[in-house]
Order: sequence, then structure tokens, then C-alpha cells
Amino acid sequence: MIKTLRRKFVVTAMAAVTALLLVLLGGINGVNLWLKSRDTDMLLTALSEGEGTMRPEREGQGLFRPPLDGDAAMSAVFFVVRLDESGQAVYADVSKIASVTEAEAEEYAEGVYGSSEGREGRFKYRVTQSRDGRGSTAVFLDVSEDSRSSLIIAVLSLLAGAACWLGALLVVVLLSRRATQPIAKSMERQKQFITDAGHEIKTPLAIIRANADALELHEGENRWSRNIQRQTERMDELVKRLLMLARLDEASEQAQMQERTRYSLSETVTETAEQYREPAEAAGLGLCVQAEPGIELEGIPEAAAELVDILMDNAVKYAEPGTEIEAELSREGSKAVLKVRNRCTQPPRDPERLFDRFYREDSARTQSAGGTGLGLSIARAIAESQDAALNAKMTEENTIEFEARMKCG
Repeated sequence: MIKTLRRKFVVTAMAAVTALLLVLLGGINGVNLWLKSRDTDMLLTALSEGEGTMRPEREGQGLFRPPLDGDAAMSAVFFVVRLDESGQAVYADVSKIASVTEAEAEEYAEGVYGSSEGREGRFKYRVTQSRDGRGSTAVFLDVSEDSRSSLIIAVLSLLAGAACWLGALLVVVLLSRRATQPIAKSMERQKQFITDAGHEIKTPLAIIRANADALELHEGENRWSRNIQRQTERMDELVKRLLMLARLDEASEQAQMQERTRYSLSETVTETAEQYREPAEAAGLGLCVQAEPGIELEGIPEAAAELVDILMDNAVKYAEPGTEIEAELSREGSKAVLKVRNRCTQPPRDPERLFDRFYREDSARTQSAGGTGLGLSIARAIAESQDAALNAKMTEENTIEFEARMKCG
């Protein structure tokens, strides 16, 4: 249980760290791209207005809009093409770029004639009306260096984020033990209390039962003595199951240390389920047991037998009279799947709540059937101690199915 809590703590904390890093890195790279795009647009606008030359310096407008001057044009890589009214290139200025010839520049400009702005390969361009009103001017700005620097920033930020994530994981794992320590102590005190209380209750129960037996010997059996015997037996069963739950909580922590053997789950299910054929028939129920042969597990056979026993006992107690109980074991991929189904007169509103300790969907019916409200809680604890998953669901009208999935050995 404590290992499960620690694992959940680590998963939750790292999910929060991951989300924070994604937002932070996404924000950094997003702002970087936005700033570069804005600077490019501002420079492209200034060059378009000057038809390839910078006009007098523009004043800045805050941190994110620095001033533009002639130095920006000197460091920019671009070319300018003048187009006539029919879209034919008149001349091209490629003095600010070495990788493009005049012919290539003219081809670029004629290819984008008719659009006002956009991107063509590694160039962002803008086409504006010439100041003399004759034709238009196309300015092509090389933004490949901006793209390269943005990629470098993205890679570096991802590497930094990965390093931070691993560092956070190490810290969270180290802190998880301390974070769950108060819960572990509380659970340990709770288990100790249940164990101590269970042993203390056993003594007065034994005395009450002995006195009831003595009364029956002297005065004969009567309805009062039968009530005393029945309730002491019920109380004794409750104490046993409470102690079993406490032991199972400890067993789940020590499951990896316990010696495991290879056993036939098919035989265990068949033998245990068949033991309920006579009780089922006595209760007016049918029983169908189908176990696929050859299914083996690495684990503790006694735990598997106890799990099947609890599920079958629950089915016999609460199945609708005149119906059939089905116990089925099959292999699904790498999993062994045990299913126990029965029809019930009053289907539970929330089947998963049946695994809660002392939960009673129908208190009167549970007491009349001799239930303690702990059987299915014990079944789930047994399943968890064996690295299995036990769940309940309604498969059809008034039919409940308990399904245990175990990893095949």
C-alpha cells in the first residue's frame, strides 16, 4: 500500500512538473518565434517603404519594439526587384545578397506577382506599390538565419528541460519517502490497533460462547441461546476477517520478498469452485465451472484459492434463487482472466463500492446471509498482493460479474 502511495505521489508530482516545463518551454520558444517574426515584419516594412533603403531612424516603442535604423538594413540579407504594371521585372538589386543572381531574383519576383506578402523558400517577401505609381516593388528578406537560431534555441531549451525533468524526478523520488512517512505511520498504527483489538475481543467471545454452551447443557437449547451462539459466531468471523485484512496489508508490502511457486491456476479454480456445488444446489442454484486447462502462474496458490473461495461464497450467498452461477477461467494474451457471474435480485448501484470495507448495499439482506461486509475487500487485497486486478461490473440486467486479471507465468 505504501509503495502504491509513493508511486502515485511520484506520478502526480512529475505530471505537474512535466506540465509546468511544457508551458515554460513552449512559452519561451513561442515568444522567441513571435519576436523574431515581429522584427522581420518591421524590417520588411521599413525596406518596402524605402524601396530597398532605410528611411531615417524610427523610435522604439518599448522593450519588444526596439528602434530601427540603417544598421539593421546593413546587416540584413535581402534583394529588391522592380516590376512594371504587367508584372515583368524591370531591374533587380542583389547587392545585399551573394547567393542569388539577378536572373534568379527576377524569377522570384515574377513568381509572386499578384500577392502582397508571404514566404517563398527561405525568403519572406512583401510587394508594394512603387512611390511613382508605376509598377510595384518586391522586397525579399532572407530569414534562414532566424529559423536556424530559433531551432538552436528550441533544441537547447529541450535539453535543458530534460535535464530539469530528470533532476526533479530524482528530488521527487527522494522526497516521496518523507512525504508518505506520516501516512505509513498512521496505517501502521491502524493495523496494530486492529490486531490488538482483535486479540482482545477474542477472549470475551470465547467466554460468551463457553457460557452459552454451559447454559444449553443445563437448561437445554432455546432461541435465546441460539441467538447468542449465532451472533458470537458472526462476531468471531468479523474479527478473523479484520485480522486477515491487517495481515494482507502487510503481505502486499512483502509480496516481492515472499517465496513464490509455479502452480496450475486451472486446477486451483476448478477444485475450489467445485466445492460450492453442494451449497449452491442446497440454495436452489445451478453451478457451471469452465476452466481452460494448462493455465499456470508464478505466485502463492493458497492466495489464489482464497480469492476464488471468497468470490464463490459471495455468489452463493447473494445469487437470485433458481439461477445459475458461472465461474470461468480463460487466457487473454498474457493474462489469465477469472470471471464469476451471478444474477442478483437487487443489483448494486455502484458495483465498485462493493469492495469498500463494511459497505452494505442492502444491510438487512447482508446480515441475513451472514455477511460481514469485508469479504470482497479481502478478495481485492488478496488480488493486489498477487499483482492482480479485481473489478466488478454489471454485464447485463441484474447480472453482476467479478473479474480478476492475473499475469500468466
